[in-house]
Amino acid sequence: MIWDQLKGHQDVILRFRRSLERGRLSHALLLTGPEGVGKRLFARLLAQCLFCERHADAELLACGECPTCKLAAAATHPDQLLIECPPGKREIPIELFVGSRQKRGKEGLCHDLNLKPMAGNRKVAIINDGQLLNDASANALLKTLEEPPPNSLLIVITNQADRVLPTIQSRCQTVRFSSLSEDAVSGLLIQLGWVDDKQAAKTIAVAAEGSMHRAEQLLDETVRNLREQLYVLLAQNKFNGVETAEAAIAAIDDHGGDSAEQRTFATWIVHECTEFYRQSFHSLTGNLDQLYSPQIEQFTQQFQQNSNQGFEILAEMMDRTIQAEEELGRNTTIPLCFESFFHDLEQIQRLATIP
Repeated sequence: MIWDQLKGHQDVILRFRRSLERGRLSHALLLTGPEGVGKRLFARLLAQCLFCERHADAELLACGECPTCKLAAAATHPDQLLIECPPGKREIPIELFVGSRQKRGKEGLCHDLNLKPMAGNRKVAIINDGQLLNDASANALLKTLEEPPPNSLLIVITNQADRVLPTIQSRCQTVRFSSLSEDAVSGLLIQLGWVDDKQAAKTIAVAAEGSMHRAEQLLDETVRNLREQLYVLLAQNKFNGVETAEAAIAAIDDHGGDSAEQRTFATWIVHECTEFYRQSFHSLTGNLDQLYSPQIEQFTQQFQQNSNQGFEILAEMMDRTIQAEEELGRNTTIPLCFESFFHDLEQIQRLATIP
């Protein structure tokens, strides 16, 4: 069955099937949740089910064999529209919604949605990276949501719902996706052929935080080595902020790519710091099942005599990592952000009075 491709979200599928049976499918959906848990796959499968010639909408099924199913599966269906942030860009430009200056209003998503469907009775627009809509593109989308074309479905996908305009959120049915289970990630790693050893798949699944995107990153040996190096630096009893900032900045320079790719990589580094402190928090609570790094054990040993103070310090450190992610999202220069971030982590740890 087509939905066998989507792991860990049977409750979402069931909810949509019931809505379709009652004829209550919203004209706009906002799919939210962590990156790499299946939101984009769900959107594509939903579109294919709605396009399928052999199944009624209420069945929420797709045969996979009719011409429209094949077109949808290949992402070439003429009534399936896709918008996402262009490579190398930091935001989704207005032109993708309303056309270039020369053809304003005569091309783009808003124009195409109002055209008569070419191969069926509806159009489906999927907008990835919803958190990267700039003010102009968000307002263009908002106008379409306020006056949706008949027989159209708009699907906005984001892993940062708080960065999507509240006015857009209020006009969409929000569908929340949770992280995948370790078993689901491990099974998908084997199923997709990314890993052929069950133990290796289990090890990566534990570190992947329920995200296939993160699992894919961890399959890169360079990324794994960098993560290990970062954890070693964070675990030092006398944490050196300058040394860690220099190592992080050098890693980004070595990573290469354009500025957008480097900022994404910088955000990944900060996220790894968050994960380090989160796992340390679990370790202090005695939840050793969550402990998969020896550096975590080394780091938390200093808090064993005063776990309450340890919790306070870790909470302050995690708050600072969240702030660093927000700074990177506001386009603060990466070296400046890292120098300040790791300096503050050093100060938090140094000022703590630990017996």
